[in-house]
Amino acid sequence: YMPLLGAERGIGAWHVGMLLTTRAVASIASRIFYARMIAALGRANLTLLSMAGGAAGFAILAMPAPLPVMYAAVACMGFG
Repeated sequence: YMPLLGAERGIGAWHVGMLLTTRAVASIASRIFYARMIAALGRANLTLLSMAGGAAGFAILAMPAPLPVMYAAVACMGFG
């Protein structure tokens, strides 16, 4: 969906690649801290927060937002 979104909004291929990279790095970071987050928040709360963060990222990405906001949204999606 990201390449299609980039084509629709006129975002260059480099930024689309960087958006995907940002999401991947955030996903790796969340997996590094996964055990600590479960210990701190509990499994049910962490699941709820992760789903809410991912949903918020998708909702922001669906809006016509500037590129820096899109980077924050995909980072939120990746971490979630």
